[in-house]
Parts: sequence; C-alpha cells; structure tokens
Amino acid sequence: MKRLITLVAFAVLALGNGNTPYPVVAWGSSSLTAGYGGFWGPATVFSGYDTYYSLQLHYAVDITCDHTTNTCTTGSGGYTPTGTETLTLWNVGTLQGVGIVSSGTMPASTQCASGSSMCSVYGGGVAYYHLCNIVGNSFTLAQGSTCAATQQTFTSNGTGQLSMIMDQPTTAYLSSVSGYPAGTAVAYWQALNGGIVGPAATSSGTPFFQYANDVIYVQLSVPATASGAFTLSFTVSTVRTGGGASSTFTFPINVVQISPVATNQDPASYPAIPGLATWRSCMTGTGCNGSPTGGGAYWRAHSFPMGGCDGTRCYYDGIRSDTNIAAYTGDSSWITDAQSIARFYSIGTSGVVNTNGTTVTLVSGDQFANTSSGQITINSVNYTIASWTDATHLTLTSSAGTQTGVAYSFPFLSTLGLSGSQSGYTVFPDGLAMAAVATGDSRNMTALASFAVSLPGQPYGGGGYVKGGGLVDPTYVRETAYALKVYNVLELAGYPRVYWTGGAFPQFGPAASGTSVDLAERTTTMLLEILSEDVDGINARLFAKQPFMDGLAMEALIQRWQITHDPRIPYVVKREIDDLKANWYDSTNHTLFYNTGPDGPGCSLNSYWFGSANSSLCGTGAQGISNTTKVLNNLYAPAWAWYWRLCGGCGTYQADGDDLFSHAFDNSTSSGKEFSQLYRWSFDYVRWRSGH
Repeated sequence: MKRLITLVAFAVLALGNGNTPYPVVAWGSSSLTAGYGGFWGPATVFSGYDTYYSLQLHYAVDITCDHTTNTCTTGSGGYTPTGTETLTLWNVGTLQGVGIVSSGTMPASTQCASGSSMCSVYGGGVAYYHLCNIVGNSFTLAQGSTCAATQQTFTSNGTGQLSMIMDQPTTAYLSSVSGYPAGTAVAYWQALNGGIVGPAATSSGTPFFQYANDVIYVQLSVPATASGAFTLSFTVSTVRTGGGASSTFTFPINVVQISPVATNQDPASYPAIPGLATWRSCMTGTGCNGSPTGGGAYWRAHSFPMGGCDGTRCYYDGIRSDTNIAAYTGDSSWITDAQSIARFYSIGTSGVVNTNGTTVTLVSGDQFANTSSGQITINSVNYTIASWTDATHLTLTSSAGTQTGVAYSFPFLSTLGLSGSQSGYTVFPDGLAMAAVATGDSRNMTALASFAVSLPGQPYGGGGYVKGGGLVDPTYVRETAYALKVYNVLELAGYPRVYWTGGAFPQFGPAASGTSVDLAERTTTMLLEILSEDVDGINARLFAKQPFMDGLAMEALIQRWQITHDPRIPYVVKREIDDLKANWYDSTNHTLFYNTGPDGPGCSLNSYWFGSANSSLCGTGAQGISNTTKVLNNLYAPAWAWYWRLCGGCGTYQADGDDLFSHAFDNSTSSGKEFSQLYRWSFDYVRWRSGH
C-alpha cells in the first residue's frame, strides 16, 4: 500500500541572497517528497502546552547550472569554490562535499532512483557532491566525496533558485522568531547529541549558533486560549540585529485546543481474544506455533545474557518479560531468570568483587564478549565461568581445578554510566523495577536510578538521552521513548520527578530556586511532537521510519497518561494508530510495513547512489520483510487495545488490534530478542483487551 502523504502548505526557505555564503536553518525543496534538512518540529501545536522546534545551522551559496555543459557556477564576484568544502549533519559527522537543493525543481537527470532529477536531500539523508574541475567560479559535480566518483550529468537546468549547502567557520544569530499566537512565551535551548542540555548561548539577549552544525531548540509556550492557523518565521543572520547575510524560513502551524477524555468508558463486552492460546503456549513451552524451538523454555536454555544484551532476552527487557511470566503462571523460577538478566546492568568489565572472602577481578571485556561465559581471576589464577547456578552463584574451571557454587557479591553500578556509556537503545527500566519488587533486591532500583541521575561513585550515570530529556528529531524516537520510560518507572516507584536544574546532571526534585526543567514533561512533549510530525506528513520524508519504534513511543506515552492523564496523549495516539492502519497496514501479511512499503517515498523517492538507501528496509514481499515484521506486532498492537478500552469500544480498534496480536506468532522466534519483543508489552494487551 502506498504511503499517503498529508500535504501541508510549507513555505520554502527564502533563497536568492546571492553568491556570498549566507546562513540557513532549513533547506531543501518545497515538496515534502524532497524534504528539509536542518529543521524538525510539528505542524500541530497544542494550546496551553510547550512546543519545540529544532534548528541546525549551515550556509548556502546560490549557484546556476548549465545542462549543455554539465557545469555550475557561483557567479562573478561571489564565492570561489575550493574543492575542500564540507557539510556536517546531525549525528552523521563531517563529510567532504556539499549538498545541492532547489526552491523549485532540481535539474533533470536519470542518475537518481526516482529517474527524473538530481539527487538532493530526502529522509534524513543527503547526496554529497564534490566540487571538481574548478575553473574560476565554475565547477562540475562528482557523486561522492572525491573527483574519482561518477560525474553528475543533467538534462535541464531545473527551476527556482539552485543552491549548494555547506559549512562555514563562522557564527550566526537567530535574529528573529515570529508568527506565533499572542501571549506565547519564547525560550531558546542548546542541543547536543543526547538532548537539550541548557539555555542557548546569547549575545545581548539574542541567541546565536556557535559554529556550523550547531543546533538551537526554540521553545514556544502557547497560551491556552490560542487556536487556529499561524505561520512561524525563523530568520538567521550574520548580524545580531538582523541584516547582513541572512535567510528566513517560514512554517505553517495549526494550534488546537483539546479537552480531557472520559476515563470510565468501558466497552459493553470483552469478546474472546483470538490467538490467546498461542500466546500462552509459546510463553512457557519449548516450541512455538508448530516449531520445536522458539518458546520461552527454549530461550531460557539457549539465550543466556552473560555475553551482553544485544540479541538475547535481555534486549527489549527480558527482565520485564520474565517477571510478567512469573506473575501470570505462578512459576517463581522465572524470577530467578529475571535476576540473571539483571546482571547485564550489575556486573562490570572491571572492578573488584568478592567471592567466599577472596578478592576477584573481572577481566576487562569478558563479560560482554559474545559467549555464554567470561573469566575472572582469583589469586592470579584465571578461571572460566562455566555456568551459573543461580543469580549469584557460579561454577569456575581452570587448570588449577574447579570451584562450584562460588558466591558473588557484586556492585550493581559497575557498568552503568561510565562516561555515559549505557547505550540509549539498551535502557530498560520496567524490568529492573519489577524485579526489585519481586525479589526485594533494592540494587535493581539503584541501577535504575543511575540511568537518570548522578549517584555517589557513578558521577556520570547511564544513558545520555535520559540525562538530556530526549530529542524532537524522529530519528531518535526509540531513545526518547526509553528516556520517558525511565522517568515514568521511577515516578511510579515513588521517586521524586527528575529535573534539570542548571548543573551538569539532572537531579531528583526541583531546585530550591532558579532554573528547574521537568524532564518527564519535556520528553513527553517531544514524543508527542514526533508522532504529530508523522501524521502531519512531515516525517513522510524520513527514510526508515519504522512503526515498531512508534509503538515504543506510544507505550511510553500511554504509561505517562496513567500517571498524569495528559489529554494530548489519547489525541495523538488515536491519530497515530489511525494513520498506521490507513497508510502502513499490510493486509496480506497482517502486519505493518517495516518501512513504507514497496511504493512508499522512503524507497521510490530516495536517492540510491549515496549512502545505503537501497536497503532491504523498503517494503515487504520480495524483500522478505513481512516474515520478520510480524514478530514486531506486539510492540504496537497494545496501543489499539488501550484506545479501544479508553473510548468505550468505539470504532474498529478491537478488530484491528486483534488482527495484529493474533498474527504475531505466525512465524517462530529466531532469537531471545524476538521472544522479548513478543512479550515485552503484550501482557498489557491481554489485560486491556480482557477488561482487567
């Protein structure tokens, strides 16, 4: 099914400043299928709440190109090409080359996947061109970072203003932001990889970009009385008060007012859940859905987390899955397994532990090797960890003999947050909190708390995205969702809210005076914005948008709603699942497209010759994606069950959710990771769908 793009009347960047480099914060075509670089933010804005827009600084030079000679020029008296130009993108790094964009249409070409134009910017990717054969202000374009790459040819000059985008070693001012509703408060924040970290740099009250590729977040606090259509205007200039080399980007928004939804609208009945028997049998059986392998008992025996988290039951929170299984079945042995997985967060690659009164040093790297065993050193003798008796006892073997049942007493924080080392995609708070309750082991909660704040002995904590509060950039929807999950779970466990108070790290509770930013509320807003951008059509340009990550976002938001009853959350979740059903549903395979489907913009309109855009992420069917995406169904199906129950059984949400849930096990699992994906959130599906 083709991805249907919601057309939003975007205004283009005001190009045409001439041949001297001028600052830009958004660039690209006026068409959504070409997209913008340097800008993120929603077209749907909620009155009475904050909204954030991300602006990234680059520089543009206007050029003209001649299809009869396949050369371009910056014109006389302007910028002189050097062939050493660079362009830096968010979280991609600096590459040698420039980007080429147009306010109209790109010069016609047959060398891009769409078959009709030169490659430009699409889906977060940029076609890099190297400037070659420079003669004065004229040059040719090579499709890559050196002149050895294929030379670009084109059959027309295109329309509108053609420009090249690059870096320049100068600062620029955000000299004007306007067009918002009357009474809106405006604030400016500095953004680094990992989230907003503090107020933006200012000069006499005017925020400025400190270098090319610098990012400023504009926060608009829209009054509750506002509504209707507005057009935001962002001007960047080389002069603080405006003027000089400058450009303006305009962006239309729609300010909406929403009311709290009723919370007592149970459906009239709760029909039987199709696929529930398979869900139950695969949970604890050795096999799954006709396969002799793939069930919970199989992965307990074949997916030990000692070798690290990725690919094992640890990934996607096997602690949570195991603890839920223990509660559902009454089998406490799953709690023991949950504690074993918790060791991923508790055993370091270095440091001192204690075994039977003997000092033991873990050998660096062994705990995270892709094996089921590691090594420790006891009195200068290297022992191999042959097996674990339970969560804290192990068997050691070496040339000196075997020690069985050795008891470990280890610090829970030895891996967390060393230089912020905890990966943003392996932050799983629910299971740690659930295991703490099930076992009474408070070290689980200490490990969880260290995700968010600085603790004694662990000054850097773990998970940079949790420290920063997430990002508006939808590329980081998963990391932002996990950050919100940490705040949610800590708050549900009785911890104070996490605030940024102006220091290097967040803290529990607001500051006694001065700046205090509620990170849970800010991250909630950012996740809502990412999903709103999606439905507004802005993210249609995002290559490799993956619905299962939007499911992770909805899970975090629904959990937040259970704490705050924020009325924005049901509104946005409904829009998202309606859009997923209308534009991403694969009716043949009873799943959602992993990307945008074989005819979606992420595949047919993206430029293939640069980067890896022609990957198997595109579509289903021939690429075999349908067989692997079904296992992801339970990462988003619970959102349908939640909304169906919340709205009192309205619409087709029950049937749509049941369709996804019942087909999640059409194929047997191939890893402990997939098992955790199936059971991470699906207990809530069963609970909501059953009326419990």
